[in-house]
Amino acid sequence: MPPPDGPSAVNSSEVFPAWLTSGRVIGYSRLIAAGYLVLLVVFHLMAARQAADGLPPMVTDFNTFYAVASLLEVNRPEAAYEPAPMLDAERSALAHAYPHLSAGQLTSAPLFTWLYPPATLMLLAPLGRLPYWLAYGLWNSATLLLWLTSVRRILPGAASWSVALALPGTFLNAMFGQMGFLTAGLLGWGLALLGERPALAGIAFGLLTIKPHFGLLLPLALLCGGHWRAIAAAAVTALALSGASLLIFGPAPWAAFLTHAGQGGALMEAGGVPWSLMPTLFPALRLLGVPSGAAYAAQAAAGMAAAAAVAWSWRRRTPIGLKASVLCLATLLALPFAHAYDLVVAMLPLFWLAAKGIRTRMEAVFVVLTALLPFLGPGLGKLGLPVSPLVIGGLLAVVLARVHRSPSFEMSSGSPL
Repeated sequence: MPPPDGPSAVNSSEVFPAWLTSGRVIGYSRLIAAGYLVLLVVFHLMAARQAADGLPPMVTDFNTFYAVASLLEVNRPEAAYEPAPMLDAERSALAHAYPHLSAGQLTSAPLFTWLYPPATLMLLAPLGRLPYWLAYGLWNSATLLLWLTSVRRILPGAASWSVALALPGTFLNAMFGQMGFLTAGLLGWGLALLGERPALAGIAFGLLTIKPHFGLLLPLALLCGGHWRAIAAAAVTALALSGASLLIFGPAPWAAFLTHAGQGGALMEAGGVPWSLMPTLFPALRLLGVPSGAAYAAQAAAGMAAAAAVAWSWRRRTPIGLKASVLCLATLLALPFAHAYDLVVAMLPLFWLAAKGIRTRMEAVFVVLTALLPFLGPGLGKLGLPVSPLVIGGLLAVVLARVHRSPSFEMSSGSPL
C-alpha cells in the first residue's frame, strides 16, 4: 500500500476487518457472481412461463435495442424515433422473445422511447440478424468484457474481475441488457489510457458519443488537464462516427433524432421513467415533493458545482486515477437524466481508490454504499428516501479531499494512475 496521504489516513487493517482477506474477497465475489447468473436465468425463465400463462410479459431495455435492429433490417432507421412504428417494432421483438404471447398480451406492452443518436444504430445493426436470446447473450457478453478489461487495466490482479462481477450494478445492467457496461468500459479505458496513450484514449472518448450526455464534463476535464492529443483524437473519432452513420443510413435518422431531441427531458418530467430508479438529483427532489422549477434550479446548481470540482481537480498535478474518479462521480451529479443501470460508471472510482488504497473509514463507508447503490438507491427510492445523489456526492467529497491532500508532481510522459 502506498504511504498515507494525510493525517486522517489509517492502516487498511483498521479500515476493514482482519478476516476480510483478499482470498476471501475473491471467493465471496465469485459466489455472488454465480448467484447473479442463476438469478438471471431464473428471472427470464419465470418471465417466459408467465408469458405462456397469459400474464403481462417482462419488457427490458434490450427489447428496444432488438426492435431498433429489426428496423435497420428493413431499412427504416428513422422509424426508431417515431412512436407508432417503434411501438410496433418493440412488440414484434417481444414476440421473438416470448413466442407464446397472445395478441392481447402484445397490445399491453408499453413503448420504450428511443433517445440515442443515429451513430448508435451502427452498433446495433448486427443484432437484428440473430435470434433474440442469442443477440441478448452476445450483447451482454461483449459489453461486459469491455468493462471488465477496463477494470483490469485500472486495478491489475485476480480480484478485480471477481469483484466487478459481484457488484450489484453488474447484475442490474445485465438484467436490463442496457448500455451501462459499454458506457463505463469506454470511459474507463479512455481515462486509464490517457497518460500513456492519449490518442487511443481520445478514440474511446469519441466512441462515447453513442451516449453523449455521459461525456458532458469530459471536454472540460481534458481542456483543464491540457490533454490536447486526446481532444483531437476524440473530435476526429466523433466526427468520423457521425459521418459514417450519415453515409450508411442517410440524413433521415438525424432529422428525426433532432426533431425529437427534447423527449428525454419530457419523459423525465412526466415520470415516464420512474423517479425511484433514477440516481440523479432532479428526480430525487421531485420524489420529495419539490416543485419542478425548484428541482431544476437545484440540478443546475449541482451541475455548476460538479463542473467546478472537475475543473479544480483536473488543473492539479495529481494522479489521474483521483481526477478520473472526480469526473465519473461529478458527471452523475451534473446529469438530470440517468438510470440505475448507469451506475456502472460510479463503480469505476471504486477500483481507482482500491488501486491507491482505501485509507480512511469515511472512504470505506462511501465505497461500500456506492457499490450497493444500484440496489440500495431504487429500494429506498420506492420508500420515498432517494439517497443516490447523497451517496454519490459523499464519495465525490472524500475523493476531492484526497485530491487536496495528494502531493503535486511534475508530469512528463503522463500522469500515473
